[in-house]
Amino acid sequence: MKLKICILLLFISCANIQAQNFHYIIKDTKHFFVTGKDVFTAPLHYDETDWIRFSSVVGLTAAGFLLDNSAQSLALHNKSSFNNTLFGIDRYSAQTTIAAIGGIYLTGWLVNDQNVRKLGVRLIETVGYSSVITLFIKGVAGRSRPLTGRSHFDFRPLSFTFDQSSFPSEHTTFAFAFSTVMANFYNNIYWKIGWYAIAALIAGARIYHNAHWISDVILGGAIGHFVGQFVCDHDLQSVSQGNNDVSVNFSFPIK
Repeated sequence: MKLKICILLLFISCANIQAQNFHYIIKDTKHFFVTGKDVFTAPLHYDETDWIRFSSVVGLTAAGFLLDNSAQSLALHNKSSFNNTLFGIDRYSAQTTIAAIGGIYLTGWLVNDQNVRKLGVRLIETVGYSSVITLFIKGVAGRSRPLTGRSHFDFRPLSFTFDQSSFPSEHTTFAFAFSTVMANFYNNIYWKIGWYAIAALIAGARIYHNAHWISDVILGGAIGHFVGQFVCDHDLQSVSQGNNDVSVNFSFPIK
């Protein structure tokens, strides 16, 4: 009899946990779409600082065009077994990023760890929305990849082919989007440096493998970083504006 009671109590407890977890899925889905709306309408509310950042990204990307051929030449003339191993980090980086995000969110959901679950939500939002922006620019720009042998000024808008999808680098966007959220999760300088170093290494790998120009990775990294920072700051901004329904208890970093 006691065993049956224990099993019944365990079943009720598990059912309550799962019901609560499904409540979080609904909440997280709502948060995802609210954040997305704010990401894409953010330029309508830019202040002076935001426009300075935007102009800086445009300027750095333009400067990258001046270095495209030099960076490509440097990469092609410095092939070695060590560099091949080091820059092999980009081979499965996109798949690893997606798997890591899914694993983080599911872990937080299954074990009911709110910090881990919220980290997963922010990663999904950041990587998802930054990828949409990057893919849109890729399709519109239609820039030739360096491996085609064409000029770095060769653009064929609306081509939608692999060879014409160089600008910007999606691998770099993924890397900086993921690393920015992870860097904001824990307030430690070495933790932050480590994550940005990984992102920078992936960006360098795209140039090393002649898959992208340096201007591609500059813009891709900027998109990932600034969308990531926007998502990390989003809830604090929402709280200050009184939108507690979406943002309450969604704060980082861990000290």
